[in-house]
Amino acid sequence: MLSNDKNELEIPAIPLRSEILSLNLFNKQNYVCSHRLLKYMSTLGMKVVKIKFVLQFREATFLKEYINYYTTKRNEKKMR
Repeated sequence: MLSNDKNELEIPAIPLRSEILSLNLFNKQNYVCSHRLLKYMSTLGMKVVKIKFVLQFREATFLKEYINYYTTKRNEKKMR
């Protein structure tokens, strides 16, 4: 939407759902992210100054059979 001056673009304010994740260039403190995101951001040039602690977890495909089952059922229903 254009403002009254017709030269500036007026952007309506959208409330953020999370106060931690914000898209700005300020320093991030006490920021929680996965190792993949941290690696990606450091390739983009973000400097990691301090790591407070690291969480270790295992990733598993425990929902794979469930997702594949309902995906095939949904595709079968579309074919009818």
